[in-house]
Amino acid sequence: MKYRKNLARTGNSNNFINEIGQRYGKLTVIAEGENYRNDACWVCRCDCGSTVTVRGFSLRRRDTKSCGCIQKETTANRNRLSANPKKEELRNKAFDLRNSGLSFGQIADQFTKQGVPTLSGKESSKWYASTIKWLLTNNLE
Repeated sequence: MKYRKNLARTGNSNNFINEIGQRYGKLTVIAEGENYRNDACWVCRCDCGSTVTVRGFSLRRRDTKSCGCIQKETTANRNRLSANPKKEELRNKAFDLRNSGLSFGQIADQFTKQGVPTLSGKESSKWYASTIKWLLTNNLE
């Protein structure tokens, strides 16, 4: 593998795959990076503007599609309260109970005893004070 590493640097091998200018998902290869454990790496610019270094085989196998922004977007979309009207209803119910003087823990206990489905939709699951606090402190968008 050391042989390939040296050849990749000079570009004198049939093994060498010049990825500069290629596009993989949201990544565009802009330069050759430092090799990592004898694997050719490439510096890529993501559509979101950040720069990341990725192994060549990860790009070609489509294992890496972005700098991580796709995962962040997916998680944000999954957690958005407005996407689920039931969460909004639960939030309103918890808000009313909180205004009546109950603590987060008391609201959680009451939801558990009443069999209110959790945010994941499980009816027999236990509610926790931290979940109630999260539900009440996140903004509806």
